[in-house]
Amino acid sequence: YENNDVRGRELNQNLFTDNYNFANVTASLGYVRNISAKTTFRTNLAMAWRTPNMAELFSFGQHGFRTSFGLLRYYFDENEGGRVRTNRVTLLEESNVAPETGLKWINEWKTRQDASTITVTAYTHFIQNFIYDRPLALINTIRGPMPVFIHDQADALFVGTDISWQKDWSSSVNGTLGLSLLWSQNIEDNEPLINQPPFNINYQLAWKIPAFWRGTSSRLSIKPSYTFEQFQAPRTVRPEDLIDGTAQITSDSEIFDFRDAPEGYFLLDIGWQFKSRRFDVGLSVQNAFNARYRNYLNEMRYFADEPGINFLLNINYSLNSKSE
Repeated sequence: YENNDVRGRELNQNLFTDNYNFANVTASLGYVRNISAKTTFRTNLAMAWRTPNMAELFSFGQHGFRTSFGLLRYYFDENEGGRVRTNRVTLLEESNVAPETGLKWINEWKTRQDASTITVTAYTHFIQNFIYDRPLALINTIRGPMPVFIHDQADALFVGTDISWQKDWSSSVNGTLGLSLLWSQNIEDNEPLINQPPFNINYQLAWKIPAFWRGTSSRLSIKPSYTFEQFQAPRTVRPEDLIDGTAQITSDSEIFDFRDAPEGYFLLDIGWQFKSRRFDVGLSVQNAFNARYRNYLNEMRYFADEPGINFLLNINYSLNSKSE
């Protein structure tokens, strides 16, 4: 049970107040079966809910590089052809806003064979009233056009799989292969969702280095990864088409994005860890090949590439010496 008492200002500075409650039940049921001494199967069915937070309900105006409006800060005016209006705040009980309600089914198959472990996880997740950021328009500012987003809700379905393979190649060398694939859909409007993670595959190889100097342990790792282009991205509406009026967006318009999904990219990360009785030292090199790429899940991709090669040094000192 959740109670909210809200006070704020409308765009004309008039005070608005609202008081509303949410109530629901969360439950989970799981089952584990040992197929053999080395193989285990797990399944879990869960029902959960999440209430909209304050930003999703009442955000409005400029936030960094963009302008966004919460679920109660805008409405579609049917008298103006379904155009978006932001001149009032809607009370929750007068709106169609509802908590997210999810039903998730997860199945995991895990098997161990000698020095390797394979884990395959498959899941399906239905979320009623899923809340997401939806591109809407462009507005003009003194620094140029700024993208506008609204928070919207839809019934969504997610189906995915995660695969992990861990292998000890020797007493000092081990590797982990990871693969993640997700398919998602706005089943209410039969269209793709925006900002969903693309297919990714990575492999981390780690070496235990014999201790030297005053160290108790040392470890070197290398992690190549490849992120594919998001093949489920929604259609693209160019900013130029929004500015000159070629594209008209209303409440019935299909979801769109301001830019095409970026191309796939390969990254290489290298890390080294050194531990002594009092010091923990970590040195990592991210994007070692200085690849030029844009991350689909980062909305800054509209404007700039991700950082190039990046060096990170972490040093932790403990006042009490650590036992070996």
